[in-house]
Amino acid sequence: MDRPGYRRVVLAEDEPAILTALEEVLTADGFETVGCPDGLMALEKARDRPPDLLVLDINMPGLSGTDVALHLRMVDAQADARILIISGREDYRTHRLIRDSGADAFVLKPFDVTTFRRAVSELMELPGRPWLEARDWYTLEELTTGPRRRGGFETGVPTGLCEEALALARTVSLMARSVDERGAHPPYHTIQVTGLALMLAARFQLSPEHRRALRLAGLAHDAGLALLPDSILAREGPLSPRETDRVREHPETISRLFEGVEGADEVASWVRHHHERWDGSGYPDGLAGEAIPLGARILTVADAFSAMTTRRYRPALNSREAAAELRHCAGTQFDPDLVAIFLEVTLLGDPGNH
Repeated sequence: MDRPGYRRVVLAEDEPAILTALEEVLTADGFETVGCPDGLMALEKARDRPPDLLVLDINMPGLSGTDVALHLRMVDAQADARILIISGREDYRTHRLIRDSGADAFVLKPFDVTTFRRAVSELMELPGRPWLEARDWYTLEELTTGPRRRGGFETGVPTGLCEEALALARTVSLMARSVDERGAHPPYHTIQVTGLALMLAARFQLSPEHRRALRLAGLAHDAGLALLPDSILAREGPLSPRETDRVREHPETISRLFEGVEGADEVASWVRHHHERWDGSGYPDGLAGEAIPLGARILTVADAFSAMTTRRYRPALNSREAAAELRHCAGTQFDPDLVAIFLEVTLLGDPGNH
């Protein structure tokens, strides 16, 4: 039941005794609690009505706590909800998994009531969006593989891209950050598009090399907008035909940078064609159907979905409304098979449950 003036928290814990205990603590502290025995229910409850806080056990049947966090950040664009993960491990791999899911903080089991209350209180008092500040989401970290010890932790060793491509990728990632920060997009559109694309890459079981290329293409897809003046980039009103033409040059601007660079041909192609349409009415080359490279088709769906759920100058759609729009445009703007897979991966695939 809604309790006016109370902050809402969604709890997910598959051990009933722990779930009940956490609900009692948070209710006593002034929260309206929604207890869930698994991650899928927690995700659905958060989609029904976005909470102020989620407390999620990391290990649950079906969706883990980090799975729920990743869906809420990348699919549902719930950037402001605070997410606290409960974990029984504190090794580097678990710490990185929590950080990369978009969670804000974690508390280590076993813990007492005082420790739990302190973790919640400190998290709720932090300003801004702690999860966005916890790591550099524009980093090329995901383009590196292979363990190397440094300071007691494993770090990545660049593989699959030559030095020229890595240097170019770093420049493009800075351009992408600039585009988001200058107001062309909501604050993490580029991050969301990249995250959604990588969720699809996992479903397609793309090779590590193709996942790295897709991550780079996601970061780079709108980086060419950085070359536009603020008068165009952050414009709230309509653009002139000339200004629209300049905006439409951005895929070619970046793809040309990658053309001829060893190991970056696919990045160049995917960025160039991410505004093509399934029916052939897109740009810059009017490609249609499967003539559009798969990586570009993935970026097209991810980009459009993010734009619908995070748009700045008119009301954003929620994830279920955006999913309905993808269905409506499947076969015209989007690859219909890819839309079906996207909705399956994002757990938005059954309209009967929405």
